[in-house]
Amino acid sequence: MHDAAAIVIDNRSDEVLASLGSAGGLSNAPEVDAVLAARQAGSTLKPFLYAQAIDEKRVTAATLLDDAPLDLATGGGLYIPQNYDHDFKDWGSVRTALGSSLNVPAVRTLVMVTPHRFAKTLVALDLPLSQAGDYYDFSLALGSTDVTLAALANAYRALANGGVARPFFDPADASREIPSRDRRPAPAGTRVFSSEASFIVTDILADNNARTRTFGFDSVLATRSFAAVKTGTSKDMRDN
Repeated sequence: MHDAAAIVIDNRSDEVLASLGSAGGLSNAPEVDAVLAARQAGSTLKPFLYAQAIDEKRVTAATLLDDAPLDLATGGGLYIPQNYDHDFKDWGSVRTALGSSLNVPAVRTLVMVTPHRFAKTLVALDLPLSQAGDYYDFSLALGSTDVTLAALANAYRALANGGVARPFFDPADASREIPSRDRRPAPAGTRVFSSEASFIVTDILADNNARTRTFGFDSVLATRSFAAVKTGTSKDMRDN
């Protein structure tokens, strides 16, 4: 890896604590702010899909899903999802499917939720889609839409905040210079998921055992302290 971007947002105060758009001189495109540039979401949308499916009582963390070859008819022809490692893991729980970021179980879950309803959830998380859910069809489960890192990080705060989505303070906003005592109260936010579904998904993302099928026991995702983590890969398997 020779380039990276990062944004750090305080879940409680809604403030951006740090934002870095590129690796500067080490970057091939230092003039591009990758925090604000739209990129393919990849598997980073899966936690929101499973949270919605749990809230709709379609699955639980223990529900078994089949990770096996799947052909789905769409308006553009057959849609045949593949896993990152081009292998299939057979039957496994939702906990394993999300933790190990398996693609076929996610697509099977979207079939139950429907792309239309999932797209509405993403919009509620302030992830503006350029097209309606039916345009992306079942590929929406695997993050075929473009999002910014800033919007994506803010959407993840909804899981940390018990299912309530709130906007963050723009680092370029002049209001950041106003003393905290003079600022208006933070907006109440919009409830997107139940607190129970948010807890379950967060617990799965922090479960190192749940991700072993893809990442093994000893990976960079196995942090020393509690951390709910999720990876996402672009279509060409190059960018994370």
